Amino acid sequence: MSTFFHSSPISVDRNDNTSDDQNTTDNTLLLVIIAFFIPFLAVGLYDGITGRFWLSLILTFLFWLPGFIYALIVILE
Repeated sequence: MSTFFHSSPISVDRNDNTSDDQNTTDNTLLLVIIAFFIPFLAVGLYDGITGRFWLSLILTFLFWLPGFIYALIVILE
């Protein structure tokens, strides 16, 4: 006679500290870091390819600082 071991699923109580607010904060932080290096990319990731993206692209090519400031305004609104 063989013995069969029946194992029941182990119930693990996970206390995930991730919430929607934390994910939003993490996403915003990543977008700000991206905006520092490539402002128009951060606006594109945040808002899609819209008029805001094109304005950010133009401002970035005119000079980096206006594009960066505009990207921060869009991301942090």
